[in-house]
Amino acid sequence: MDKVVPYGDSNAAYINEAQITSFSSDSKLVAFANNNIVRIYNLSTSTELKDWKEIKLPSGTIQNMVFSQDGKYIATQRENGTVSLWNLDVPQPDESKQYQFLRNDIQNISFSPDRKTIATVGNNGTTIRLFD
Repeated sequence: MDKVVPYGDSNAAYINEAQITSFSSDSKLVAFANNNIVRIYNLSTSTELKDWKEIKLPSGTIQNMVFSQDGKYIATQRENGTVSLWNLDVPQPDESKQYQFLRNDIQNISFSPDRKTIATVGNNGTTIRLFD
């Protein structure tokens, strides 16, 4: 499958370059992020490349994001120390949980296969946190 997903937009409300990408485990969804905006594209249903869901976070540059195994949630990690869990199984994604850490304290985030636990690894490499 070759598809070109146009990401930039002349409208100032949108971001013009993607810096972070993440695929869902079934490869049906792909997320692109820059600054505090995440755009999610459904690869399985759209041939016109217009099927976007957008999340605009209130503040903090996105450093990492990961889909849950079932593709119904995405976790975002911001440089301000916030990890947010977003429900994608609704027309407009909503923030269902939020965890606050020290600024730049998180190196990586991941979901357990059953989507019940989020794991974070601290920047020092010695702190691992698990959240329900």
